[in-house]
Amino acid sequence: MNPGPPRSLRVSLQTALPKSRGLQTRIVVAFVALLCTLQIAAFAIVHVTGATTTEENLAHELITGERVFNRVLDQSADQLAQGARILSS
Repeated sequence: MNPGPPRSLRVSLQTALPKSRGLQTRIVVAFVALLCTLQIAAFAIVHVTGATTTEENLAHELITGERVFNRVLDQSADQLAQGARILSS
């Protein structure tokens, strides 16, 4: 019958297990920290990119709105001038 490993080996294995658990814990903590860092970086990139795109779109829309407003204003002025000419004749 094989009684198993000698007592000194069993003791050293028992003392080695908590160290390996500590290593496992450090690895898990390192991966969690890495994932959190990547998540925060991705959020920051998306936020900055979205804000920049929104500002660019807003500026473009304001310029377009200004052009439309000026065109409608000119048409209205033309209609008023035409109405004044008709009334004065």
